[in-house]
Amino acid sequence: MSSLPDPMSRLQLTEPEAAPAQWPMDLTQLLADFADAPKLPDGLPEPSIADEIWTRHMRRCQPPLTCPVDELRRFVEQWERKFYSMEQDDEAELERLKTVLRKTPEVTEFANSPIARLPPPPLEAREHTTPFLLGWARTPTWQGLFLKACVAVKEEQLADRPWVVVSNDCHIELSRRTGGCYIADMWAVRPDLPLWSDEFSSAYYERLPITDVVMIKTTVGLARFGPTEAQYAWLKEVLGEPRWFRYPYSLEGFKEQKIVRPGI
Repeated sequence: MSSLPDPMSRLQLTEPEAAPAQWPMDLTQLLADFADAPKLPDGLPEPSIADEIWTRHMRRCQPPLTCPVDELRRFVEQWERKFYSMEQDDEAELERLKTVLRKTPEVTEFANSPIARLPPPPLEAREHTTPFLLGWARTPTWQGLFLKACVAVKEEQLADRPWVVVSNDCHIELSRRTGGCYIADMWAVRPDLPLWSDEFSSAYYERLPITDVVMIKTTVGLARFGPTEAQYAWLKEVLGEPRWFRYPYSLEGFKEQKIVRPGI
């Protein structure tokens, strides 16, 4: 039988660089309540007990939450946008992206540039084996704007090449436009949130503040992978400054994905 770890035993919460919008639920207390609840053989509380715990914590939120999935996912997106400075006017952002895409360097310029120096991992990454990811949190709304801008610029510049298509995946299109820079679409949480077990992440994924991250580097994996200076500069023009995130599963869960991971 597996059990939830003490949520504060392996990770010291740190002050973020800028004061974030607060996640509306006290995750430390939530995890403590789950840890104290009677467990089934899979290590999780009985469904009725789990629903009771979630309902109690949702009522503590301001304003109180009512739907265990839709309302929490709405708060996840609001939290994600505010904490990572993603508030934007969609039309203005679309035009900005078109401007950046029109100035995309040639592939040879990307390839001939030296490997970029990237921000070092946070101190928390040295305290345990949970993977940390460097990249950008981007909502589905933003990713849709980026792909829309790609289509618009393609129609401007390559109208005579109908065989050139834009991918439906943001990270694939970013990789293609940088001449093959390794970029992955990963799940992540802020690095200062409490730890929880893999079973907890899997069972309550839609109720936790887990976001999609466009990732370019990890604290585990293959160190020889990484963007060149030219690729990194262009990615920052598109996405802004990257941040470090924590993967919401353990190192073992991360390895089970069997993907090539660009390490530090």
